[in-house]
Amino acid sequence: MASMSLLVLSSAACLAEPPNPSEKAMIQLTTVYLETPIGRAHRLGFTGELGGAGIVSIDPNTGSLNAFGDVKTGTELVIVPARVSFLPVHRGETSGKDGDRLYDVVGKQLPRMRLLIRSGNRPARLLVLDDAGKTLRVVTLEPAP
Repeated sequence: MASMSLLVLSSAACLAEPPNPSEKAMIQLTTVYLETPIGRAHRLGFTGELGGAGIVSIDPNTGSLNAFGDVKTGTELVIVPARVSFLPVHRGETSGKDGDRLYDVVGKQLPRMRLLIRSGNRPARLLVLDDAGKTLRVVTLEPAP
């Protein structure tokens, strides 16, 4: 290691664990291609600081998939960045099992979303919610390329 201030990336969620637990962690997460979009997005990317500011990249491009599930051809529409905040959810269940944490994704003109950041080598999840807070859809997140 070149420096003690380097951040360690978790292979499961691409979550940068800060050396000091009181510091905020950085994320770089993405969905896979979503055949059924969330809003207008066939792919969503999440970058930023948990408990702070970030960007959601909204990819409206449609495509066809190869035998491995990778997008092989598709449209070339502009990917739209949206400024957001990743706000910790302060409720009894937010600590979850084994230190799991929930964060509301708050931004303009976005569906109601929440990130579940899981401890250990378990992948993060995106929860899409209705207006009452009921989970409508769960999408596993992977490290952004």
